[in-house]
Amino acid sequence: MSAQGKNYNTEQVITVAVNDFGGVVADQRETIHITHQNKFVVQDGNITVIRTVTSVSLRYIFGNISICIPPCQNGGTCVNPNECDCAAGFEGDFCDGTASCSHLDPCYPGRCVGSSTANMTDTTTVPTVITTTTNRTEPDNCHCSEGFGGETCLLFSGNFTPMIEQSNATFTSRKATTQELIFEYKIDATDKTGIDITWTNNPQFNLLQCNIIATFDADELFGYMPNIPDYIRNTSYGIVNAHFEIKHTKIYLNGSTYVANSNNLTCIEPTNDNPVEDLKCFKETKNDFSLSSGDVYSLRFIVISGGYRVLLNTDYGNVTDTQYYIGPMSQNVIEFRFDYDVPIHCSKNKTTGNTACNVDLAMTLNKDITQDIITGTWSGWIDTLSGVLRYVFEVWKLEFSIDENGLLEPKIKSENNPKPLYITEIMADNISVPMYEPNGPGVYSVILEINDRANNSEYVRRIAIYDKTSQINTSSTDQLLVSSAL
Repeated sequence: MSAQGKNYNTEQVITVAVNDFGGVVADQRETIHITHQNKFVVQDGNITVIRTVTSVSLRYIFGNISICIPPCQNGGTCVNPNECDCAAGFEGDFCDGTASCSHLDPCYPGRCVGSSTANMTDTTTVPTVITTTTNRTEPDNCHCSEGFGGETCLLFSGNFTPMIEQSNATFTSRKATTQELIFEYKIDATDKTGIDITWTNNPQFNLLQCNIIATFDADELFGYMPNIPDYIRNTSYGIVNAHFEIKHTKIYLNGSTYVANSNNLTCIEPTNDNPVEDLKCFKETKNDFSLSSGDVYSLRFIVISGGYRVLLNTDYGNVTDTQYYIGPMSQNVIEFRFDYDVPIHCSKNKTTGNTACNVDLAMTLNKDITQDIITGTWSGWIDTLSGVLRYVFEVWKLEFSIDENGLLEPKIKSENNPKPLYITEIMADNISVPMYEPNGPGVYSVILEINDRANNSEYVRRIAIYDKTSQINTSSTDQLLVSSAL
């Protein structure tokens, strides 16, 4: 027997010309039907002959006709007995398996090992060592390039993070009617590893502006990349998401906290389908919440890397899918904390119940009537929220004022900004004893300024009489009166 054609799939009915088959007349048209049970059916009018056949017997019967049993699957073509030419994306003797490194089972950037797929390979030298070779198990066949992971290499490693070049927030207050600027203060997230904390005592604001600049240099981060295989039309990498997470936290009277407001501001430009290498994003939002001591504004500047690959059916050239790479996140965090309370001395702190603390500890001079160097010591200063940051020790010489009929510190005037005779700054975590020797006799005002981290200040004053040459006597009936001091 001989027949035209070469592809016989399950349940496909074909017509062949018969030369010799059980006495059937030559050139008579017969109908051949191959069933799931590998039954060979020849039908002539009302006569049907059914035989169970193998590829060997079929070759004997049909000669040049190629028959595959079972038939080729998934659109494959039978080209020789039991040999299938598979459609793109399939492999196996009868095209019943998914081909590695194809649009159905991609592996990029990476290489497949042990696959029969011909269009998957990159002929360039790969500068990584493949340590294992296995039989076909789908994820094991795909060896991702360095820095990529997942079954089909869609996961970035933690090294492929975007670089945040700049992130800052500006708190602004403007008049509602004229938009005239009242004040603004800007915070830059300079700390790239932890939370950048800023304390402030600035008043209510009504506008928050957020700004971020970031980059993702794929060439520098990825290094070597294998050639793009023909089942991928194109790829793109970069920043795929950037947004600001804002949270306003307040304190209950019992000391616990709650979230008064939260908001997310998303940058429009980068998306999964539009990765960008260079990002500049500015967003702003109105603030409608009042501020009080203990409030915290937390701002997270978040940038995420990623990308996509477009898959092609190489038989027809049509796009079959778009898949997205998943990258890590870079973030800078700002906490803007509000504190409107001045530091207090333990002698005035009713919550401590420290009866051993008295007002003299606020600042003590070595001697208030002296011929020696003026020195001062202090202890017991506290600031519950932001903490004491520094102390400023100043010495002024008092001047007699006819108008006030007494000794005063020099007054600050528009045309004259007096300076103390001595001033030194002492950080709270490194206390030292300040010393000053006046250059002449007189009455001196010694002021200690206590600053917390939010720039709130409290002051304590002591008076010293200095005269290195005279003999000074004091009398309990003629006391020195200080009208303003702690």
